[in-house]
Amino acid sequence: MLSPKTLAISIYIQIGSVRIIHLNVYLLCTSDKPIFHFYPDLVRNIWVNRAELDGIAGVDDDNNDYVDDVYGWDFADNDSETMDIDGHGTYVAGIIAAEGNNGIDIAGLC
Repeated sequence: MLSPKTLAISIYIQIGSVRIIHLNVYLLCTSDKPIFHFYPDLVRNIWVNRAELDGIAGVDDDNNDYVDDVYGWDFADNDSETMDIDGHGTYVAGIIAAEGNNGIDIAGLC
């Protein structure tokens, strides 16, 4: 079994536009549009790259060849801007990982 870090690195290499969602001890990825990281039903389930979040802006703090990849990497535009602009990615992520039993919208599948 791959560790979460290995899994994330493998997916970065193989998939065009990646969003990584942390579900307990599992990582689930979708190749879709970006996600609104702060959506109330998702915020506690979105994976965050702590090395980049707590690091220095403009520096590849986790040495994975992607600078400031706090919430993943946008391979289509080759940058770290992964914020949803039209709602589709957030909708798909909600179906997968929306927090359950919190009185907001739906409960995700995972």
